[in-house]
Amino acid sequence: MKLYTTILLLSTALSRSSATHPNIRSGAISSEVGAIKIDPSNNRGTWEGWGLSLAWLANLFGEDEKLADAFFTMQESVQLVEGHAEMGSLPALGLNIARYNAGGTCGGQRDGLDTFQGVSTDACQYAGEQCKWSGTYDWRRIQTFWMNWHSKDPTNTTSWRWNVDLNQRQMLLNAKERNPNMIFELFSNSPPWWMLYNKDVPGNGGNNLQKWNEGDFAYYLATVAKHYEENFGIQWQSVAPFNEPRGGNFCWWRSPNSQEGCCMDLDQQMRVVSVLREELDKQELQNIKISASDESYIDRATDNWKRTRSKIKSLIYRLNVHGYQGMNSRRDLFHDLAKQDGKKVWMSEYGDCGGWTDPMSCGVGHKKSNGMYMVEMMNADFVWLQMTAWLYWQPMDATDDWGLIRFPYDAEHNWGSKEHWEVKNKYYLHAQFSRHIRPNMKIIHATGSFYDNYIVAAMAPNRLAVVFTRFSGPEEITLDLSAFEGLGGNITCTSWVTEGTDVKGRKKYEKSVGGATIAGGFLKTTLLKWSVKTVEVEWTILP
Repeated sequence: MKLYTTILLLSTALSRSSATHPNIRSGAISSEVGAIKIDPSNNRGTWEGWGLSLAWLANLFGEDEKLADAFFTMQESVQLVEGHAEMGSLPALGLNIARYNAGGTCGGQRDGLDTFQGVSTDACQYAGEQCKWSGTYDWRRIQTFWMNWHSKDPTNTTSWRWNVDLNQRQMLLNAKERNPNMIFELFSNSPPWWMLYNKDVPGNGGNNLQKWNEGDFAYYLATVAKHYEENFGIQWQSVAPFNEPRGGNFCWWRSPNSQEGCCMDLDQQMRVVSVLREELDKQELQNIKISASDESYIDRATDNWKRTRSKIKSLIYRLNVHGYQGMNSRRDLFHDLAKQDGKKVWMSEYGDCGGWTDPMSCGVGHKKSNGMYMVEMMNADFVWLQMTAWLYWQPMDATDDWGLIRFPYDAEHNWGSKEHWEVKNKYYLHAQFSRHIRPNMKIIHATGSFYDNYIVAAMAPNRLAVVFTRFSGPEEITLDLSAFEGLGGNITCTSWVTEGTDVKGRKKYEKSVGGATIAGGFLKTTLLKWSVKTVEVEWTILP
């Protein structure tokens, strides 16, 4: 999750050139001049899936069944609003990973209310201390279940309450209902308010978790995980205790701020990982793994991992990282470190404001990319980071172009009805990837650059999905599929196209039977400029 402030990113044409990263074009050239060979024996990892963080959007819209259909199913057409052209006929995104935010705020669930969802906020003031949320938008105040330090007993209603955060919980359950194979991760933006030095959940500009409360923080996360497992059947794959814990050169989690945040230096991170593993095991949650450290910049995550002690590395199952450094990062170095230590990598959080020159700035004047900047980052992650899952931070947001769907939010802190939501071009571009590169497929090819055509290919039995992205590359493209054994009769090719523009009448997610030809083991297709095209090939193995 990112502050809506300008962060300097290198997004010039130079950053997209082939000189920026090694091995831009590793596809072998076949006997047909210019053909790119796709080798099914390549293995760049088994794809785990696509996802989102529930958090704020679920706090607002968690009960919306249609929205759950759009996020967590593979329906070909979802009507968010009946009879509304803009909100009709959306291809569902097929997300299969959901991150649930265990909040740190107590009280102030909505401005001007002392109670919300029937829960009093009296216990948010305890022994002369009170929770603060300086500057935090009301819909970003995710409520903590552990209100104060009176008791560690989760059944003690003086200290614990389990009937808050109902909307986010409902979206979690809606996801589980729609897909029994959902992957769930529990994560934290800030420990509960009373564990903090300044009792203010947006942060203090440095380490804000009191050292003597590190064990309590671990206990809190394990207790939340166990409560949801026992009461709602949520099987967590992992717990992520940090969110961008180092920040910038100085910690950017500093009140007043519009959201929860807490910096922790590397020494504190390692201590928390250690006590969290102990606490999970103590509560008989050995099956739940730990992921870390969800840094905002890939290069910062690389530095963190290099300095992490071997004993702590052994306790971490997966490396989570965020994509806010844009193209100005060495994805390949982070991948190499992770591979060396046998760790999977998730792009666990990504978002941008839809601009080219300064994608983190949501101010007036940025040149809109109509979602194509996001597509470039996706492709770069496939080519160099080689993650096994990719998650968009908040598919719905009030800031124009930040999410895949925009909802209005005015100065009086009111959000409009669904009739005023706006589906951004990003939504359709995301669908090109998430509807076709599916869980358990093997990633077998990822190459390209801004001045070439990005190509990402994934395969399942008798099925090949290829996602082409064209910025400035050639219009005609040929793939050599001769290495696929048994590829012969009964071949079907289906394609989908989304244009990276906002012109009226553009191809949003246009499906056609065909769109590519296969002859003699070669697939040929034509790419529109500034577009994403997915081609799926299915066949029957010949005897």
